[in-house]
Amino acid sequence: MTKSVKLSAKIALDVAMFIILVFLYKAKVLTLTYHEVAGIGIFLVFLIHCLFNWRWIVNSTKKLFNKDTPARTKFSYWISIALIISFLIIVISGIFISKILFRDAIQSLNLDTSIFRTLHLFFSAVSLILVGIHLGLYWNMVKGFFKKKIKLREAIAKPLCYILLAIVVIFGAYSIPTSGFAQWLICPIVPMEHGHGDKGDKGNRGEEQTEAEGDRDGNQAEAEGDRDGNQAEAESDRDDNDRNNDERENKAEGTEEQREDERGERGGHGDGNHGNNITAPNVIRTFAQFSSIMGLFAAVTYYINEALRKRKISKKEQ
Repeated sequence: MTKSVKLSAKIALDVAMFIILVFLYKAKVLTLTYHEVAGIGIFLVFLIHCLFNWRWIVNSTKKLFNKDTPARTKFSYWISIALIISFLIIVISGIFISKILFRDAIQSLNLDTSIFRTLHLFFSAVSLILVGIHLGLYWNMVKGFFKKKIKLREAIAKPLCYILLAIVVIFGAYSIPTSGFAQWLICPIVPMEHGHGDKGDKGNRGEEQTEAEGDRDGNQAEAEGDRDGNQAEAESDRDDNDRNNDERENKAEGTEEQREDERGERGGHGDGNHGNNITAPNVIRTFAQFSSIMGLFAAVTYYINEALRKRKISKKEQ
């Protein structure tokens, strides 16, 4: 395999891994089955990525504690190790909170899975940061590859790159608090109540609020029923009829609440869709949110790396 073909294969693999990874960051945007299968698959793809770069890994490991080894190489090495550990924790914790592939086996163990959910969410956020840093460290290689494949005049390419960079950075900064990413990052300190950290959790909280309101209404109806019963002992048959009407209304309301609860149950525990339909706006929003967050960390890493590189060159020239 020639160097050019190998580089093209590596870039193609990385692009595929990037797309799969982005849609993993929200379990509800595609089916839950996809989330669980792709979650295991992305780890295997990442191992293939490591095999493509095996020579670099071996050489860097040998020279890791050599004082002549550049700090950037050491930093990149530890980022790669941290990524492997993060993905491994995500996969293992994902198995323990599985609702599709490993559900029966995990339920038979009768485990408290809350710690695994916390680990899953926290390291999902950490891995997003690490992937962004990893991308930023090697952005010159990626940029050089696409520069050869996509021929654009410098007068067009340069301002276009700055416009895209501004969009990614601004939207990435906006997406951190609005996508669930920030909640995942602090969930070991501030535990999350439900879900995968997206805005769909509002539905769960809404169901809880509806249930609480239903309980209050039920208690109030029971108190009113007792009062009506006491009045019925002293009043005429007309009051008895009124009481019967109230009972029929309460029964009708109870039936409606039961139907609502059943619909909510189906919405919260679907057959793999996790109660959601796949829609283009959700898919586009998820891709934009998490690719821009990743891009934000990549951009910050790239410009810090470039500043340090120029500083090193300047010192040598002096």
